[in-house]
Amino acid sequence: MVFFRRYKHKLPRFPHTVIPTFRNLCEVLSEEDVKKLEPQVDTYLAELEEQAKTNPRLNISLGRDLAERSKYLLAHYGEFEDKEKSLILGAVRYFAHSQDPISETTFASGYDDDVQVMNHVLERLGLEEMYISLR
Repeated sequence: MVFFRRYKHKLPRFPHTVIPTFRNLCEVLSEEDVKKLEPQVDTYLAELEEQAKTNPRLNISLGRDLAERSKYLLAHYGEFEDKEKSLILGAVRYFAHSQDPISETTFASGYDDDVQVMNHVLERLGLEEMYISLR
């Protein structure tokens, strides 16, 4: 029996607003409301892809990986317990939330916090094979 598990992917502590922003985005929604988030992920990715055409700092490959993981988690949302569901929504919203603490379009490392949040949630869900590598 495991009483304490060390997690490899912790929520980033820098900037200090990442953890509270993520936690504020965590909640449990009905599956009907969750389905409404899927088009938001697609729309956000399309916006990022358009911006990437003129912004060489934008690592659109990481954006696509985040969108893919987000859509997978939303598609399997109903298979998880409430605590895990809230983590899923936190990670998806954190990615698709254009006001997160490190702007994807301003900083070269703009996706780093999104990837760290997503990997944290994937680890908590036991989906280690879906981790996103920071390139």
